[in-house]
Amino acid sequence: FVIADALVKPGHAEIGRDAGEAIGIGPIGVKLAGEIDFSPMPNVIIDFSNLAGMRHWLEVARHRRIPILIGTTGLT
Repeated sequence: FVIADALVKPGHAEIGRDAGEAIGIGPIGVKLAGEIDFSPMPNVIIDFSNLAGMRHWLEVARHRRIPILIGTTGLT
């Protein structure tokens, strides 16, 4: 698979940092961003956020007809 975007909360201090470096695996060539670029359209959205973020991305995925994998924990 290819990681197309790596998102953090808009305004996050690490926006622009390489996502791989941010998680300790070394550079992967994808910068952390505060919003997604839908060009080209992703094949899937993988979400590991929180309840509010998951609801947002679920609605985006539904609206744009993109499959979503939800890895958010703590949901009831």
